[in-house]
Amino acid sequence: HVAGRQILEIKIPDSILVVLIDRRGRFFSPRGSTRLELGDKLYIIAENPKQVEEFAQYVSLPLETAAK
Repeated sequence: HVAGRQILEIKIPDSILVVLIDRRGRFFSPRGSTRLELGDKLYIIAENPKQVEEFAQYVSLPLETAAK
């Protein structure tokens, strides 16, 4: 699980970019030093849907996709 860890501590493939975090209705752009909290919703950009699924499994977060 990634709660309590900084983004820079998580092994995120180069092909995935975390662009936005929704934390209890407050949206912000993360930095490497951003510490993730339980309940955070991550908005990511990836090269293909399979990478999104793999990343969601890796970080143990529910998956909601906007586009495939």
